Formats: sequence, structure tokens, C-alpha cells
Amino acid sequence: MNRFHNFIINRIVNDKCGLAAVEFAMLAPFLIAILAGLGQVASTININMSARTAAFTISDLISRCASVNSSDISEAFIASALILNSSKTMSNNFAAFVASVTFDQNTASPTIAWRSNIGSPASTNATILSNVTGKAQAGDSLIASGVEYYYAISSNQRGVLAFTTTSYSSPRLTSSVTNGSIACDWTVK
Repeated sequence: MNRFHNFIINRIVNDKCGLAAVEFAMLAPFLIAILAGLGQVASTININMSARTAAFTISDLISRCASVNSSDISEAFIASALILNSSKTMSNNFAAFVASVTFDQNTASPTIAWRSNIGSPASTNATILSNVTGKAQAGDSLIASGVEYYYAISSNQRGVLAFTTTSYSSPRLTSSVTNGSIACDWTVK
């Protein structure tokens, strides 16, 4: 009996059939977790690039005009929101601003000529002014824009990533873009 018992135990210990299946079963959860993590990283990078493009779109569209009105600014905000491609973009997870910043002729100190927001962006006028200092020369102006986008990591809102980005463009048609009742002519010339 002892000899038979040793034979059975040795056969079980030395049998390699099914070893790959057992190893795969042990490694599969880790491989699946890594794959899911890579998907989330790729999604996060894509959203960050989209937020940068959205901020650039606002400043670029406004800088193409000599004068803008509230409708033009709303259209620029909508265009940036469409870049983020979210059904909730125009709700509480999206905020943006656009401002015209002029630089004093003598001191080159920046001042905000006008500003418009959608949502409640965290950027204050002081933050905008400190960020544009040194970006233009005396007598110049810039269009500053920013986007804040809050992305839920999972569908059950367990984590939220905040993407905040700013863009600057120089006016193309005039020395500064005015905000008033005259609409922008969006036609390409």
C-alpha cells in the first residue's frame, strides 16, 4: 500500500498537464487590471488634449474678430464644449472664460478690457493678469481664454479629475478686440 501511495503522490506531483491553465488563472486578474488601467490612462490623456484644444478654440475664434458681441462669445463657448464631446458639457462639469487683455503703452502693465464667462471658472482677474504678464509688449493686446473640465473617472462618480488649461492669441484684424453690439463677421477672407 505504501508503494502504491508513493506512486500516486509522485505521479500527481510530477504531472505537468494543466500547469499552464493554473498559471494563467493566477495571472489573469493582474493582466486584466493592467489592461483596464491602460485604457483609463489613454482616456485621461485624450481628455487633457481635448481641454487644451477647447481653450485654444475660444481664443482663436475671438481673435479672428475686430469686435464681438455676447452671441459671438456664446458661439465660441459652444464650439469649445463640442470639442470636449460630452453630453453634460454645458452643465456643472464645464466652465470657461474669455478676456481681452490690453498692455499699457508706457508701462506694459496688463489690464482686462472685458471678460465673459460660462459656468463659474476659478480663474480670477488677478490670476489672468499674472499669467499674461510678459506675454506681450507695450501697446499690444491678447485674447486669454481658459477651460475647466471635470471628468468623472467612473460612471458612479467615485473620482473626479479636474482639467484646467489656458490659451492666448493675438488679435488678427485690429490691435484689440472690442466687446459691444457689433457682431463678428465669421466669413473667411
